[in-house]
Amino acid sequence: MHCIFNRLLHTVFFRLFAITILATGCSAEPAGTEHKTGLPVAGLHTIIDNFLDHKSEAAEAHFWQAVEKNGTPLVTPTKINETGNKTVQMTFLWRGDQDTHSVELLGSKRTADRKDNLMANIAGTHIWFKTVEVPSDAAMTYNFALNTAQFMGTDAYRKHVFANLKHDPFNKNLWHLQESMFKTASIIKGPDAAELYWSIPKGAPEGRLAKHSFQSSIMKVTRGISLYYPPKTNTQDELPIVFIFDGEKYLTDGLANYALDNLINEQKIPPVLAVFVDNTVPTQRAEELPCNPDFTNFLADELLPWVRAEVPATKTSTDIVVAGSSYGGLASTCANLFRPEVFNHVLSQSGSYWWSPPEGSALADGMKESWVSRRYADRGCADTRFYFDAGLFEWGADDKNIGNSTETLYTLLKSKGCETVYRSFPGGHDLLFWRETLPEGLVWLLGNEEKPSFKN
Repeated sequence: MHCIFNRLLHTVFFRLFAITILATGCSAEPAGTEHKTGLPVAGLHTIIDNFLDHKSEAAEAHFWQAVEKNGTPLVTPTKINETGNKTVQMTFLWRGDQDTHSVELLGSKRTADRKDNLMANIAGTHIWFKTVEVPSDAAMTYNFALNTAQFMGTDAYRKHVFANLKHDPFNKNLWHLQESMFKTASIIKGPDAAELYWSIPKGAPEGRLAKHSFQSSIMKVTRGISLYYPPKTNTQDELPIVFIFDGEKYLTDGLANYALDNLINEQKIPPVLAVFVDNTVPTQRAEELPCNPDFTNFLADELLPWVRAEVPATKTSTDIVVAGSSYGGLASTCANLFRPEVFNHVLSQSGSYWWSPPEGSALADGMKESWVSRRYADRGCADTRFYFDAGLFEWGADDKNIGNSTETLYTLLKSKGCETVYRSFPGGHDLLFWRETLPEGLVWLLGNEEKPSFKN
């Protein structure tokens, strides 16, 4: 037993988690596994299976001591896969107890079927694990949700997820979020992942933020609006206007004001006036942002005139960007769709283009998917620039997901001669990437560079 345990520690932990493949043909689940991972578990499968054949509580305790000392997830050395891309395998671990009946891996790397996100349990132990293969430059945030399997597919599922959400106690790389339901998320980066470049303080001259409360007669609500004034701006300069949805999230957790400071300081974009548009209450977000004509009219007929009056340098500005992620990316595109004479720069991050209006809506056309693409098929795109991005983990088999539906829209606009760009990033539905692709999109829309690229 001790020989096997020592070999485990040497192989897995003391070689910087470079998991050695002890048996290449081992792809079956360990005995007693409650749910399959769907991916090979590399050497960890064989190591743990052999190790735990002895059913020693003391040996398992030593195992968890080693895990706590070295941290998780376990990451294999980089390899070249069958398509010629560099990948690694990441094995996530959770230490359960007698009350643990299921563990779901929540984060950027997940599948549409929630059951495929469940971790496997090794019978007779408290070890839960899941292995995924990702690009070597991938980065992601993740959490664990305990005992949610029985609620999957029910209305109670979401409630139980957030009531039983945990970050990874063996990963010290945490992100404490103020404007997220996850609150604290664990971060893992592949060996070739890019570091944050734009959205961090770098000593650049800082713009000024001013918080306002704005009453809308169209939307019949009051919401917070934060104006970002660029540093050292000639008062005679005409400032482009950048509307950013989910404003509080992008400022508080995404540090978008620092990104703007750095872009302007490095002369990647001209000085801009940014308008961070807060949500009212979380439950209203799903009604306001997905292609709501009233919300677009609020932006064009109420908020924009107020901004022009508040900031004289924007009175005659013609470059107006609408930017956002997820439903915010959808809202950005629909702002142009509904009011193209006003909003002529679209910056969409992981936009929810799978969306279609609910039955009974004035916008409904009887079809379930890709409503935005169908609308653009019947119109032109003169004087509009479109920036799209989506993560490699946001793809599926059809347009019911973000990656496919975004590419469908991009391909359509490209075929119509629209000025547009699409880029993918090695992550998922995650502010960890959006905080960097927002500035990259602004560079493409407002700067002089032809194509955005990550800084390494």
